[in-house]
Amino acid sequence: MAAQRRTAEEWRGIVQDWLASGRSKDVYARELGVSPVTLGWWQWKLGVVAPEPTQMARFADVVVVEPEPKSAPDLVVEVGELRVRVPSGFDAGELRRLVAALC
Repeated sequence: MAAQRRTAEEWRGIVQDWLASGRSKDVYARELGVSPVTLGWWQWKLGVVAPEPTQMARFADVVVVEPEPKSAPDLVVEVGELRVRVPSGFDAGELRRLVAALC
């Protein structure tokens, strides 16, 4: 099958359509049935540049969420065969009195 010959003006339209499509050169060329090199060469030859983006890129809004504080694990006090689980935040003075009473 012979390659289809196109005029420079046809190539100008093809290149402009490609650039406006947002697709890659490889994808657009494959859909058109031409080599990506040929498509790129015509872009260079005709001096066609990609259109300016319609919207400027900007930073996205970010919301920082503080993680929930992890509570310290419970303390386990063993006195002989007796085991006492002491929750975090338990008063240290009370703990001393409890251990003294158990001993």
